[in-house]
Amino acid sequence: TERLRPPLTGLWSCIPVLFTEDQASRNTIPERHRQLWFSRQQIEKTPILNMQTARKLHEYYNADVSSPLWSPFNAASAFEGLPPCFIQVCGRDVIRDDGLLYELMLREHGTKTRLNVYPGLPHCFWAIIPQHEASKKFMIDIALGFAWLLNQEVDVAKAAKVMVFPSVEGGDR
Repeated sequence: TERLRPPLTGLWSCIPVLFTEDQASRNTIPERHRQLWFSRQQIEKTPILNMQTARKLHEYYNADVSSPLWSPFNAASAFEGLPPCFIQVCGRDVIRDDGLLYELMLREHGTKTRLNVYPGLPHCFWAIIPQHEASKKFMIDIALGFAWLLNQEVDVAKAAKVMVFPSVEGGDR
């Protein structure tokens, strides 16, 4: 990893996308963990970000998916010497397993991690259905996660007071 000045003290990775469907990208997943990467097949049809939309976004983005700037899985020592990492993953998201594998690799390499998974909820649910109770929890979790990254103790009530919650203009949808 690059040595930055000042050094990174923490990372926040909110619903990370680190792989594509092509074989070269899948081959960057360590063989011992490849069976854990199946959300794109399991959740192909889901609200908000389904596989058809994900493919189209990938096509528009036209990223160099072999670059370490795209995915740390493309770099030889990307998981070494990193600061604590706070990761959020949506349970009903086609890219769910990208975040879960990322957290696993970080943990295996000795990085302190904090993982929040939102079971049954689709990609970016908090912005699409802000009135959902889980959306409020997600926003509070951000405050708690940042406090964790900064080695601060913050209770849930205080976190709820400082967060701005998405709202639905003109009432509920």
